[in-house]
Amino acid sequence: MPNHLLTATVLLLTLSSLAKAPAQEDTQHSYARCAQCHGQQGWGDEEKRVPAIAGLPAAYLLRQFEAYRADTRKEQRMHREAVSDRQDLAEVANLISLLTPLRPVKHGPSDPGRGQRILLDLCAECHGNAGEGKPDRGAPPLTGFQAWYVTDQIRRFKEFDRTTSSGSLDADRMHAIAYKVISLEDAEDVAAFLATARTSQN
Repeated sequence: MPNHLLTATVLLLTLSSLAKAPAQEDTQHSYARCAQCHGQQGWGDEEKRVPAIAGLPAAYLLRQFEAYRADTRKEQRMHREAVSDRQDLAEVANLISLLTPLRPVKHGPSDPGRGQRILLDLCAECHGNAGEGKPDRGAPPLTGFQAWYVTDQIRRFKEFDRTTSSGSLDADRMHAIAYKVISLEDAEDVAAFLATARTSQN
């Protein structure tokens, strides 16, 4: 390659790198707000009941941000944090999706074997046989969350305290399964199984 072309190529690559640097710094700065509660690794806080978020699909995270932003998913702190520009939220979601999921996850004295049977019967069609999620259905992975969080979200669907955002799992189906079929004991067993499950998907 002639010297003048080589010089031009290096210059373009350098300028491109410099242009990306501020955007990356902005994303890191925005995630720093998330890390105040969810931790730098995105593993949440068991004692403070802050859920793990590391490794969740970016598309799912963005839908949750938008639900918090529209106040269709109720959480005062998250509603305040989700008022950022949509592009900023998308970049933060992408960063979180690249974090290593929390493994292993603690669980209480429940029955993981029974929980697996319940999951295969009621949840696997959308969330996968190991709770790994099915992005094509808008279904997030269920592994990597703390057991208390899985149980709490099933309770919230059961009590119609949580709805799903546009483009995600059908809210009526989630409510019907949680309300008519899954007891809180069932939820604890499912959470116990998911706490021990392993998935290759991040």
